[in-house]
Amino acid sequence: MHSVLVLDLDDTTAPIGRPASARTVKLLKKLERKGYRIVFSSGKPAFYLCGFVRQLGLQEPVLIGENGCTLQLGIDLPPSKNLLLPLEKEVRAHLALLKQKILEACEETVWFQPNEISLTPFPKTGAAFGKIESILSENPDLLGGLTVYKQCDCFDILPENATKRRGLELLSSLLDIPSSAFIAVGDGINDLPMFDFADCAIGLGQTPLQSTDLLFETVEQALLHILEHDL
Repeated sequence: MHSVLVLDLDDTTAPIGRPASARTVKLLKKLERKGYRIVFSSGKPAFYLCGFVRQLGLQEPVLIGENGCTLQLGIDLPPSKNLLLPLEKEVRAHLALLKQKILEACEETVWFQPNEISLTPFPKTGAAFGKIESILSENPDLLGGLTVYKQCDCFDILPENATKRRGLELLSSLLDIPSSAFIAVGDGINDLPMFDFADCAIGLGQTPLQSTDLLFETVEQALLHILEHDL
């Protein structure tokens, strides 16, 4: 039986910008009582995850933010235990220069997610979205050491060694729990690294993602399956 359940946030645990359903919350509590450690892994920063997870009433949640850049035990602020991905000086400089270029090009038409490490610009207009795409394509030298995830509403720009897999590796080492104990649930391309790490990978949606063992349409179906089959 697995003992760690890792869930993506947006369009997995809950719709983007919305709370988790009462059914999802009930199932997560049942899984925690059954012995699963519940982990949320997202591109959102840890403080955002704190606000979201507070509604769930879980006892020992783990938060992995910024696609693996940060790891936090519990929802307290300041956290009692948190880890940040080490960042090379050159990579930090590239992130700062990209932010400056995006600000100069987009001005008031872009909002930056308040991350601790990575860079996540949210363009407010279609024109701003195009400008950011152009900056990224025209400055390959600044993308050295970085990975870019193009989302429907933003760009996640992060150190190339920052992945959801890296976050789970840190957690595995911190808690001395092997990868064979992990189940991962997600719906997007940035979830693939954690699928490769976990012993059981569960995809959500109509189209199977690479490396998934199971596929469900909703998170409620996935959680119920885990409960009923003692995965």
